[in-house]
Amino acid sequence: MNIKAWKLPWQGEMVPHAVIEILRECNISCRACYKICPPEAPKTFVQIREELETLLKMRRLSSVSILGGEVSLHPQLCDIVRMIKDKGLCVEVMTNGVNVDAAFCQRLKKAGLNVLYFHIERGQKRPDLPNNHSSDDLNNLRREKAVIAGKEGLDVGLTVTAYPGELDDIRDIISLTLKTPEINYLLVTLFRDNSGIKSLQGNILSGFSGTGTPPDKSTLQNNNYFAQWIKNEFQLEPFAYMGSSLNPKDPRWLSYLVGTMYKEESLLHTEYVIPSLLEKFLMTLYRIAGRYPMYLEQNAARFRKQLVLNGLLGGRRRANMELLRSYGKPGTRLTTKRLLFQNPAELTTDGRLVHCKWCPDAVLKKGSLVPVCVADNIS
Repeated sequence: MNIKAWKLPWQGEMVPHAVIEILRECNISCRACYKICPPEAPKTFVQIREELETLLKMRRLSSVSILGGEVSLHPQLCDIVRMIKDKGLCVEVMTNGVNVDAAFCQRLKKAGLNVLYFHIERGQKRPDLPNNHSSDDLNNLRREKAVIAGKEGLDVGLTVTAYPGELDDIRDIISLTLKTPEINYLLVTLFRDNSGIKSLQGNILSGFSGTGTPPDKSTLQNNNYFAQWIKNEFQLEPFAYMGSSLNPKDPRWLSYLVGTMYKEESLLHTEYVIPSLLEKFLMTLYRIAGRYPMYLEQNAARFRKQLVLNGLLGGRRRANMELLRSYGKPGTRLTTKRLLFQNPAELTTDGRLVHCKWCPDAVLKKGSLVPVCVADNIS
């Protein structure tokens, strides 16, 4: 598929997002875990604060994601969220959800958390799912956790791994995301077996070289394929993308913007949004102001204005108006969904690493910015 989406202007220090890993310990196991270094003590609050300060010198951040291991096992998680929030940043936390209940969400909300992502997928060994869990088991648990977090005022997201030949799972989770009012974000990471990498050197600015064996070609997936598949299955088209370190037209990071209208908690209508002169003009203003946005909280009135202006300035005018037809009627609810597909880094046969050009999900490793998916391979 020839991606017609908007190429995001983020580059260099203007990339608005980064990742902080606060510990390696976890309370479940996942098939696609990319952590290959041995367990170590959780980072201290001081270490995390120093890491954030370094990241702020390297990028004009507007948001930070907190990852583990399992973040709920860190004794100072709320303090960490509060510290990042006090820097004027939006904060996202990614958890497997095992330890998440209403009280946990209340504490995070009070600390200033914006988005809580739940990583619940097939093949995990976890105490809240049967060993031979079904698709219904997965979606019931995802919905249960989303409702708990949503009731406490948090934006909710889901994360999942796209394994080769397991498209039914991706179909299920996209459908769940669109049908569930509490779920506004979906992060799909394509499976990548990087176990053949022996060592990597470099950073995002200079590029990487490495030794080892590239992934088996039979396991490789790409976002061009998923863009076509999503168009066929859900009639959605992408909003924006970022190219790779080797090919600016290779959509390693592909995002969708979807408007959804609910009535009495039931899905009434969906429409995908394509970029218009409005979004490109706004991005220019953000750049002049010195910082691009990454996270925007739900705001139906603002999204309504965007849909109207987007349609007038080159977007899907008729589709946008169709979505807004029920706006303001009793029992209706307009929300914004964002779907993101990530194609992780991989080693090439000539020893180069191909990755998202500026990698919004970069983490600090040995003083350099590196893609979080291969951070453990940096020598």
